[in-house]
Amino acid sequence: MKYGNHTQGLLAIAIAAVLLMPLALFALLYPSLENILYRQIEWHGMQVAGHLASSLVLPGGELAASSGRDLAGQEVQLRHAFNLMKIRVVAADNSIVYSSAADEVGRTATDFGDGEKAATAFAILQDSRGVAPAMAAGADIARVSMALEGHDGLRLVTYTDVSDLVAAKDALLGKAAISLLALAVVFLTLAFFVARLANRRITRHLAVGEDLLAVSETRFQELFNNMTSGVIVFAARDAGRQFVVLGCNRTAEQLQGVRQEQAVGRPVEECFADFVQAGLPGVLDRVWRSGRQIRHSYTVAAGEGELFREASVYKLSSGELVALIDDVTARQQAEEGNRRTMKKLRRSLAGTIEALAMMVETRDPYTAGHQRRSTNLARAIAEEIGLESEMIDGIRMAGALHDIGKLSVPAEILSKPGKLGPLEFNLVKIHPQAGYEILKGIDFPWPVASIVLQHHERLDGSGYPAGLAGDDILIEARVLAVADVVEAMASHRPYRPASSLDDVLREIENHSGTLYDQQVVEACSRLLRERRFRLD
Repeated sequence: MKYGNHTQGLLAIAIAAVLLMPLALFALLYPSLENILYRQIEWHGMQVAGHLASSLVLPGGELAASSGRDLAGQEVQLRHAFNLMKIRVVAADNSIVYSSAADEVGRTATDFGDGEKAATAFAILQDSRGVAPAMAAGADIARVSMALEGHDGLRLVTYTDVSDLVAAKDALLGKAAISLLALAVVFLTLAFFVARLANRRITRHLAVGEDLLAVSETRFQELFNNMTSGVIVFAARDAGRQFVVLGCNRTAEQLQGVRQEQAVGRPVEECFADFVQAGLPGVLDRVWRSGRQIRHSYTVAAGEGELFREASVYKLSSGELVALIDDVTARQQAEEGNRRTMKKLRRSLAGTIEALAMMVETRDPYTAGHQRRSTNLARAIAEEIGLESEMIDGIRMAGALHDIGKLSVPAEILSKPGKLGPLEFNLVKIHPQAGYEILKGIDFPWPVASIVLQHHERLDGSGYPAGLAGDDILIEARVLAVADVVEAMASHRPYRPASSLDDVLREIENHSGTLYDQQVVEACSRLLRERRFRLD
């Protein structure tokens, strides 16, 4: 019903506007139309006066009236032709020197209300005062005053009956008023029917909109109350020094143990004690001042244990604050269980790797500790060049197993005290491929098998087993390759003594960029020379 009243009011305003528009238009145009018509009358009077002026002045400049000529014969014709009521010639001192009324000659023009001094003047007289008795009483008269050319001070004054013109003017303006009024009625009728039609449609649409709004409100309320997250709305008071609860959903009631009716209108400190302990009033203040969303995790004491909560607080455009609260206890417990499980798995994996490494060292007693020392150096180099922690973990695992392929090499070759022959060395060179075959079926979180396979490859393609070159070699394998060479040269073998640190570094530096990665070589040199890294 309220929508109907509203549209009826709009309809009334529209009708009034349409009705007033033509009237306002007429009010604006009336002065202009009247002025145009009066100008037409003036023009007519000036034409008459001009013609008479030329008749009163003789070719030699002599005034016909002053020369004694009789104008009576012409006057009747002129007055009839131009609808004139009277003619006067007035001197500069306002004395009448000629008049179509003979008794006026010699008298003063001011005696008849015609004393203006202007060279040319125009007026419409609404009565016949000061005009000769021959003029019709109440006639509309156009009085025109015009200077006579060549006769200083003399002016011609004509009185013309313009009643017909004025009546025509009034009739024209009347017709214009009637036309505009008829136009207003037409507009009013159209506006009425258009407004009625619009009113029906608007009322129908508003009714539909009201129904949709009611449905939307119901839907929103149901969504709000059935959200799995607790929702609490706050309003700032006293410039953010206090935050008052405006409302909350059912989940928030369950999480906080407080009914909405008990919380609404109260400060947060009075109804949510755990909020104070968790520092949430401070979070509300920061969000209210900055407008940035803040996530805040906190715990709530529950018997002998504790509950984990997570709050996300943000600010609405209205200035109100909303806190979304989730109970993440189950998730935290699951994550903690996963962390413990991962720790156990890592310890088990580390034990398995250590056992495999010990198997290799048992078969190759001359290189006992080589994998461990190479691994330690490779990890230090990786940290020095800034590799990610995940990649460093992969290097550590691959380093501990990089010689596991030697399990496939005959023990007598591995334990031979002298230098190996070409055939024996070729058998040893298969250990990267053999190690890859052993490890490729294990689902490591790092490319351990590929690192083991490539740790004897060289940048120029001269390495083995695949002759890879450049960036085709994993960066982890390039790190392990340098560490493997440095540790092997620096360690004693039955068939050769250990090389000095300077000789070892000279070897890798001389082949930096050709056999070994330049960045890795530089990092290794810094560790051994400047950082005093010890292989043992």
